[in-house]
Amino acid sequence: MKKIILFLLVIGMVFIPTNVLAMEEDKVVTVEYLKDGTIVETIIEESTIVLYSTQSKSGTKTKNYKNGKLS
Repeated sequence: MKKIILFLLVIGMVFIPTNVLAMEEDKVVTVEYLKDGTIVETIIEESTIVLYSTQSKSGTKTKNYKNGKLS
């Protein structure tokens, strides 16, 4: 009886589909130098989540303004 239960458990584990979770993150940073000395830093971050047969994408965009002049 134990062998039959063990066999069924092993077969069940092999053939039951499992969720595959994969997450990719991309980060792009660009820096612009303006004529007045201001530095504009743009950061774009994207996250892609793949779950079995669906895909989800989200992201953020951040801009940082800095004064590049030395006092």
